[in-house]
Amino acid sequence: MSDECPRIDKCPMFPLLASEKTRQVMTTLYCKSNYQGCARKKLCDAGQEAPATLLPTGRYLEDRTREGTSS
Repeated sequence: MSDECPRIDKCPMFPLLASEKTRQVMTTLYCKSNYQGCARKKLCDAGQEAPATLLPTGRYLEDRTREGTSS
């Protein structure tokens, strides 16, 4: 059995990440070691679709369309 997430090559979260460094950190911490603890995997295993903006930590990416605007 592999220690790497079987969804790593098609995960819709990666294109939304702001930097390659962030992608590398997420990949190292979750996709290639602790993917059993990934919030995205848990939803998929429960038969639910994981939103692209859901991070492995269970937090969500901020809406990038609001960057640079004042609230």
